Amino acid sequence: MLVSGRTPMDPPAVHRRARRARGRCRARMPALRRRRAAAAAPRATSAPPIAAQAARGDGSRVHNPPWPRDGSPGTARPRLHARRDSGISTPMRVLFTWDVRPELRTYLEAGLADTPGVALVFPRDPSPADLVDLAPGADVAVGWRPTAELLAAATALRLWINPGAGVQHLVPVLRAANAGRAVPVALANGHGNAPFVAQHAVALLLALTNRIVPHHAWMAAGRWRMGDAEAASIPLAGRTVGLLGYGHVNRRVHRLLAGFGVDFAILKRSWGAPGAGGSGDEGMRAIGTGGALAAGSTPGGGLPFEVPPPAATFTPDRLDAFLERVDTVVVAVPETPETTGWIDAAALRRLGPAGLVVNVARGPVIVEADLFAALSQRAIAGAALDVWYDYAPERDADGRRFPYTAPFHLLDNVVLSPHRAASPLDDLGRWDEAIENIRRAAAGRADWVNAVDLERGY
Repeated sequence: MLVSGRTPMDPPAVHRRARRARGRCRARMPALRRRRAAAAAPRATSAPPIAAQAARGDGSRVHNPPWPRDGSPGTARPRLHARRDSGISTPMRVLFTWDVRPELRTYLEAGLADTPGVALVFPRDPSPADLVDLAPGADVAVGWRPTAELLAAATALRLWINPGAGVQHLVPVLRAANAGRAVPVALANGHGNAPFVAQHAVALLLALTNRIVPHHAWMAAGRWRMGDAEAASIPLAGRTVGLLGYGHVNRRVHRLLAGFGVDFAILKRSWGAPGAGGSGDEGMRAIGTGGALAAGSTPGGGLPFEVPPPAATFTPDRLDAFLERVDTVVVAVPETPETTGWIDAAALRRLGPAGLVVNVARGPVIVEADLFAALSQRAIAGAALDVWYDYAPERDADGRRFPYTAPFHLLDNVVLSPHRAASPLDDLGRWDEAIENIRRAAAGRADWVNAVDLERGY
């Protein structure tokens, strides 16, 4: 495996040494290949991992180096796989595009310890230029925001893994990059945070219905025993919860809310067989008897996924009917051109004055001005929001920064959350999907976990 970092050299010196090191390695490659070929047969299945590190000469360090530790032919060799384009046995390189913390490096290395032919590239505090230099050898890349230059340089790239769920920023970049490639780069995203996002969505809903925030503020200010006159709780039992989107998050929300005595309605793009929740079909449907979260499975967090309560089912062409049926909406859909601005003033009015909105999707799915107006005019009862509209806000005259234009913080019927539903970010188990995709790439497979449809945008 490969771990890279900086040495105390100026960038020109780093690049000069890197060029010299690459030249020396190329010169020795024929001898190395012969030596590897001679050693491969008797040691193919029994060679233990090599824990040594070697200086590359370009400011990086290599774990399980594909060249000898001392710069001369030796016996240490990594596990190999055959590159289809050249027929040369070399490690499949996985490039991580940020400074990966040591705990996560250890977790990734342990998760791939039994996967042959994988070299993990961990740059230390890489600049965009550093990543472009490392890109040509990468078969798989892991990161959030690739530049067009990086993708153009990564000529061997097969898969980009986005550790998070949101891909709205990645889809146009990869579409453009793939337009000039014979073999397009696939995109997979991560849903390992879904248990935490679902938990946060339910917590936001309960904070909203039980009016936790105002009563906390009054107690913190020394106002004891306020009673219910100013902020009575809203009973959750008997309400109809609408799950707008039914992916990794809302499937869990469905189960988490099952014990609160609520009814459910679900809107998703399609329901499979005709008559099973399609256009115009608002009958009750049994949910959860198949698919990624089949009954009895326990993915991502240990929640026992018993079959959830039946739900009325809708498709996007029945959005108006869906909103008229429910009084509480949990929004968990991807941001795409189709979903941007999906919930506007008319949609919010259909919820009615008892309506509650929880948004853990993306801010622009709900029109900002329309949501603020509905809340301030009491067209709906309240909202709990974890996602926003401006992620680079300027400071105001008092040094404050708000990720929105409308002053949501002045309202008493809103719960504000700073895009932290996926916390804790240091949970290592959420990386298991990325590890599995790297294993599949090493095995020559292309059936990615959480593959993103670049045409649909999610």
